[in-house]
Amino acid sequence: MEVAIVGAGLSGVHAALELAAQGHAVVVFERSGSVAAEASFAQGGLCAPALSPVWGALCGTQPLALQASGLSDAGWRWAARQARSKGWTEFRQNALLALTRQSLARSTLLRRQLQLDHERSEGLLVLMRDEAQTRKAQPLVEHWQAAGIAHQWLDAEACRRQEPGLSPDTPLHGGWQLPEAEASNGRELCLLLKQAAQRLGAHFMFHTEVRALQAGKRPALTHAPATQAGLPGASQRRDALAAAGPSTVPSPREAQTHSFDAIVLCGAQPGDALLAQLRLKPAMRQVWGRTLTAPLRQLEAFPDLGPRANLIDDCHQLSLSRLGQRVRISGGACLQPPSRGDKGFEHLHEVLHDWFPGAIQSQQAQYWQGSRLMLADGLPLLGASGAEGIWLNLAHGGQGAALAAGSAQLLAALIGGRDPGLDLSAFGPDRLR
Repeated sequence: MEVAIVGAGLSGVHAALELAAQGHAVVVFERSGSVAAEASFAQGGLCAPALSPVWGALCGTQPLALQASGLSDAGWRWAARQARSKGWTEFRQNALLALTRQSLARSTLLRRQLQLDHERSEGLLVLMRDEAQTRKAQPLVEHWQAAGIAHQWLDAEACRRQEPGLSPDTPLHGGWQLPEAEASNGRELCLLLKQAAQRLGAHFMFHTEVRALQAGKRPALTHAPATQAGLPGASQRRDALAAAGPSTVPSPREAQTHSFDAIVLCGAQPGDALLAQLRLKPAMRQVWGRTLTAPLRQLEAFPDLGPRANLIDDCHQLSLSRLGQRVRISGGACLQPPSRGDKGFEHLHEVLHDWFPGAIQSQQAQYWQGSRLMLADGLPLLGASGAEGIWLNLAHGGQGAALAAGSAQLLAALIGGRDPGLDLSAFGPDRLR
């Protein structure tokens, strides 16, 4: 089959690899100049099945962080409540948990099969600053028990043995250790997966914007050279993208239309005409997030500066991940673009300093903020779009790293006419119309 993929973030590149591995002729269309240039560029990268179902049930892909951000968007809060009341059932919770576990298992297998070498770390420790916070988290622990998710309570002393770099001056009641979790550098991973997909025959067309879709037995898309100035946050990524080497830049030309056997939509924003064509636009919003990434200081007298693996500060709903010799702190999701003078990055610095004072080389810190597509019920869009020949694999929100590998594997099975092995009905678009 000839398959077109729209978007070359984590979802699109994983889909390209899975479909090319099945022998399909794959073409990926990306409006930016490289893979992982937008929502996947420097996202937190955490995949933790223990957290995804419960966080999604509360308010969306990163609900606790959203609730803490002081949102005033009453319409979106209403939509989230309606989404939960109408269908956030145990079935949907279990479906999201199964998808996250599938993704973690697929990522592990791909890493071994393809011998991928990228920044990553395994395991997760959810830190509780006081006893009251620990009691508040008890429903979450009960969910883990019911779902058979491995977890272990560590008191403060055990937490500090696990993470000897934790500051002794920051209050710590204890923490939950979750072995079924990992974090990775999503952009680095995308570059490696792109190379693997290209070896299987996949073709990537960068600086190319898909402007229209046409459903049918031979669905078609219309594409043209992208206007880079119109991309959100393009100036922030220019230097990093240039360092990645040359990319495919199409020659100037008029818009062109090509037909395929299937088209997979893996990247979009609420204002995109493609979503309006599929009657999905009203159900979606952009969620903005930010990360701070910095190299760890290397001091012989203090070998344990920074985290050894991955942590979550449950009080502030921020994640801290070890990526090679760097640390990345992520969080602070909101529904509006950060304004000038926003204190969000200062907050990331403060929480990082709380737990690991003096651990980073601050002058070399890299700051990123970007948006991702999110639905009111916190679930992704995965499967047939309802328009003949057009498939969906998007709206992963803050869980892109947690869902990309598994979603691509299951969607490739559907497109190839095979049983994916999981019931994906919870993620279909009918719930939005």
